[in-house]
Amino acid sequence: MLGSFVSVKNVPFLGECPAIEKACNEIASVIGKYGHVFKSACGIHEMCLLCSNNSWFSPTRQCNTLFIAKAYDLCKGNMECQREAQRSIPYLLDVSRTLYSQPSSVDDCELSCPETDAMVNPSDAR
Repeated sequence: MLGSFVSVKNVPFLGECPAIEKACNEIASVIGKYGHVFKSACGIHEMCLLCSNNSWFSPTRQCNTLFIAKAYDLCKGNMECQREAQRSIPYLLDVSRTLYSQPSSVDDCELSCPETDAMVNPSDAR
């Protein structure tokens, strides 16, 4: 896997990984009304976890925060959308578990790693 770092604001959808794109499309259909809005944020979340070399807990929290920041940006101030973004976190963790349990599914991925040290505070994203 090749990794490079990109800013979360500049990534429309991280489609360099078919397994992540497929998983995020499936999650979007489960989430419902706002699922299509969160697809790129889902991709960023999963890329963040795949790029991380830290323990499970630290990157998960950072990547969840990154997802929320991107989702809030995509929600454009819609409070219902933002609440739905918060509720989507468990679905993202299911995607992550599936990808980690089948490491060969991401062998062909070209990682575009989001910059987690320059994350936007979700409360500032409104």
